[in-house]
Amino acid sequence: TESCPVGCAECYKGVLTRLGMSALADIDPKYAQLKSELNLQEQRVIEQTRLLKEWLNQHSEVNTLIISGGEPLMYSSDAIGKILEKLGEAEYLKVVRICTSAVYQGLFFKINDDLISRLSEFRKNNDGKDGRAKKQLYFNCHVTDEHQLLTPEARIATERLQEAGISVHLQMPL
Repeated sequence: TESCPVGCAECYKGVLTRLGMSALADIDPKYAQLKSELNLQEQRVIEQTRLLKEWLNQHSEVNTLIISGGEPLMYSSDAIGKILEKLGEAEYLKVVRICTSAVYQGLFFKINDDLISRLSEFRKNNDGKDGRAKKQLYFNCHVTDEHQLLTPEARIATERLQEAGISVHLQMPL
């Protein structure tokens, strides 16, 4: 998705990412159209991932994939699960990295039970024990201030990811 509600001042995409604040549809009906558009984006991205998987299966030289945005965790846990399921079928893929602001920049609530379940399912289904290539799953988490690392919500989100076997890496956009 191109949308991101965080609104980092240094974001190279600028204010355009903040136009898609579809989560507000749950609070104010005038945002319902934006939520509808995000749902259409979910359908589109799942189809794009299917096509990408077919392409990846023809290109053994590509073994790492980065999911970014906007904020990829604006998609529903169901959509993320379907994306990861398709990527699990990519024969040569070894690493999937999700670049997110969710953990340390105020969207920690996105690291919920449903998402953890989808991430854990991907890890279990891609552990290499079935003869297919092992696939690692990383979270590259945006941090703009070292104090963000110490908030109770961020610590809980980080612990949840680590307990699910998801490697958490920090990145600071400059």
